[in-house]
Amino acid sequence: MKKFSGIIPPVSSTFHRDGTLDKKAMREVADFLINKGVDGLFYLGTGGEFSQMNTAQRMALAEEAVTIVDGRVPVLIGVGSPSTDEAVKLAQHAQAYGARRWYRRHQPLLLESRTTKS
Repeated sequence: MKKFSGIIPPVSSTFHRDGTLDKKAMREVADFLINKGVDGLFYLGTGGEFSQMNTAQRMALAEEAVTIVDGRVPVLIGVGSPSTDEAVKLAQHAQAYGARRWYRRHQPLLLESRTTKS
């Protein structure tokens, strides 16, 4: 498998005020970046609002991203999740829809801060 290299920017997720995916804005952003010469696009990373989206929304965005890019550059899809099962499901979906690769970022462990008395 060919390695990713070059400029692969994270792409912000675009939404209408009602929370639905703004496909027109997605296309405009992708076209702009591709026309500027990027070597790939990275959707649903930490800058892509993935943590605020449910699984169905993330799958819909991944499908739309692959459709919009249409093979012009490789697409990388973030599949990070606190649930391994969900991450696997998202990775399989991304691969099935034509994402060139997927990426799973380890979720940080958040611990409650406690103060102890001396």
